[in-house]
Amino acid sequence: MKNTLSLIEIDDQGVAWITGANTKVIEVVLDKLAYGWSPEEMHFQHPHLSLAQIHAALAYYYAHQEELDSDIARRRKEVEEMAAKSDDSPILNSSPKRPPQCNSFNLSARRPTPRDEERQRLADDR
Repeated sequence: MKNTLSLIEIDDQGVAWITGANTKVIEVVLDKLAYGWSPEEMHFQHPHLSLAQIHAALAYYYAHQEELDSDIARRRKEVEEMAAKSDDSPILNSSPKRPPQCNSFNLSARRPTPRDEERQRLADDR
């Protein structure tokens, strides 16, 4: 008899969670999509997640990519519709102090991380 360890659990609503981490798989996926983070960077940013848990979440995503991408698109559309109905939406009326690359709808943008800043400082010192 094989003893297998499941790092992903599906709740009663069909939502995938990382076992024992109180973190949804979709949260890890959004870090990957929004910031382009590697599993190692995600672990650096979220030390409560092991690399095994992060890889399991990404594996689950790739196995269910069409379903999760549809869910992301649906949620994004809902947010855009709610923002359009609101006169004082922080999404529509973003602060001028906020850099454009940090727009929450620009999923291809990647904000610099503390690790990026450290790498830049080291490169500047050379």
